[in-house]
Amino acid sequence: MLRGLLVDGCWIEELSRVKEEVHQFFKKRFEGVIPKIDGVRFQVIGQHQNDFLVVCFHEKEVKDVVWECGSEKSLGLDGLNFKFIKEF
Repeated sequence: MLRGLLVDGCWIEELSRVKEEVHQFFKKRFEGVIPKIDGVRFQVIGQHQNDFLVVCFHEKEVKDVVWECGSEKSLGLDGLNFKFIKEF
């Protein structure tokens, strides 16, 4: 937790100014830096696969997937299970 910063000999505590100074520091520090991962080859997908990843989906597709899920399963910690989602 930063309570303040010393900038050009002046101590600043105003939250928005501290955030801006930190942002500018890291922006200057990493400007123009392009990370390199030597020796690592990433798999490439084709145009057809890319098109498939960005295509719009239809409401029926979403409904089919939800209905395939077990009713007692939950998406997260909020306690709402698929039975609730299917009902409402």
